[in-house]
Amino acid sequence: MEESKLPSVRPQVSLLDMPATEMLTEARKLAVPLADIVEKQKLYSNINGNNHVKCEGWATLGSMLGITAKEQGVSELEDGSFEAKVELVNIKNGMTIGSGLGYCGMDERNWKTKPKYARRSMAITRATSKAYKTNFSWIFALAGYDTTPAEEMDGVVNVSHGTSEEYSIGKITSMTAGLKDDAARARTLAYIQEHSTDNKKMTALYNKLKEATK
Repeated sequence: MEESKLPSVRPQVSLLDMPATEMLTEARKLAVPLADIVEKQKLYSNINGNNHVKCEGWATLGSMLGITAKEQGVSELEDGSFEAKVELVNIKNGMTIGSGLGYCGMDERNWKTKPKYARRSMAITRATSKAYKTNFSWIFALAGYDTTPAEEMDGVVNVSHGTSEEYSIGKITSMTAGLKDDAARARTLAYIQEHSTDNKKMTALYNKLKEATK
């Protein structure tokens, strides 16, 4: 996804440099367009009833914050497994703000028969997701997603769960996709972003969307 197509929600000051109250407010605003992109582009996997964001989704969050992932090194271990390190870099000033380690092993059923390049690539992918998770998992939590990256859930059996009446920013945002009128959908997304912290208004909107999208 091209960065130029992302919503213009990047804060002038890094979220991590803001006072706690202001940081939370801005993060909630960011969670709405973030969830909209993740839902429309299907940048998540549903595993055991929980939505786990893929590496592309974590990278989308990074782009919205002005942060990019930079590969620092990949090592092949004696048994053919791979270990990778990735750092997160502030695009504006080049400062490193975090890092993550990723591993893809020969002991994994889904990967032991794959070619080396595939295991190497997955190690980098997991390191990237881990770096973003370590620093920004709380933003995806606000959007209603599980904070364990999808790539770390390889081999987990997907079990169907019953529906729940609980809602989250991510769930309400995804429901807007059922609105046939583009203008109505745009107004609804703007409303969610403005009132995401108002539980009464969000509950009313959730119930309204349930009826409108049946």
